[in-house]
This record gives sequence, structure tokens and C-alpha cells, in this order.
Amino acid sequence: MNVKLKQINAQDCIPLRQLVLRNKQPIKTCIFSGDESKSTLHFGAFFDTHLVGIVSFMKQSNSKFNFTRQYQLRGMAIHPNFQGKGIGFKLLQFSLKKLSHLKSNICWCNAREKAVSFYQKQGFKVYGSKYEIPTVGTHYLMAKEINNQLKK
Repeated sequence: MNVKLKQINAQDCIPLRQLVLRNKQPIKTCIFSGDESKSTLHFGAFFDTHLVGIVSFMKQSNSKFNFTRQYQLRGMAIHPNFQGKGIGFKLLQFSLKKLSHLKSNICWCNAREKAVSFYQKQGFKVYGSKYEIPTVGTHYLMAKEINNQLKK
């Protein structure tokens, strides 16, 4: 599927976050701490003029990883009508290349249980055991080293 990938702003992410990640929860749960930080990056996938995929990256360290330049992947969502068409793969690859240009060392995330296999196919590894995030569900800590791996 042909999609256009580009950087977007935090406000653009809210509707898809609510539809896909926080369904039936208040809109305030779709606004993440750090969304408006200058170091935060938001990317979108567009089909025609419609935003059908989003992902955010926040400069956030996790003590489990011994790297200085870490980014946390948050709020990745693909519109239900466009899931399974390779958009998530394209969006993630595009985003990781952008992080590589920023000399980031590692990208980590709290992956929903149903998304673990997607991230594993992209080279992310699971660290530790599953855990619960209240009102959101079962998650796994996952990460991928990105510096010097995406120099294409």
C-alpha cells in the first residue's frame, strides 16, 4: 500500500490514539507526558490525505539499558481499516532511520502483548517478564539497538 510518511505534531496523534489504544477512555488519557517536548518526535502515515498511522518517540532513559541516547517509542497505532497492510512496518522503519540520524543508541517501548510479534519481526527483543499497565493491559519491555544499524 502506498503511504506518505512524514513528521507530524502531537495533536495530530490524539484521534488515532483514542480510537486504537484508549478506546472508550477519556481523551485526556491520549495526551502523553512529554508530547510537547522539543526532543519528542511524532511521525504519521498518510493514505491519500487521511492519517492512518502514528508513532511517537520521546527522549527518555530506561535504567535497564546502559546507553546514553535513548528514545522511548510510545503510542504506535494504525487505523483498524488499514492494519495488516504493512503500514506499521514502513512507519517504524522510517522513524528508526530518523532516530539513527540523531545518533540515538537504542529505542525501547512498553509493548502490548498483542504487538510483541510485530516488534520482534522488526528486530526488537523482549527484556524481562510480562507486566500489567492498569486500564491498558499486559505489556513487555522491548528494545532495539539502532545506532549504526540503519545507515542506508
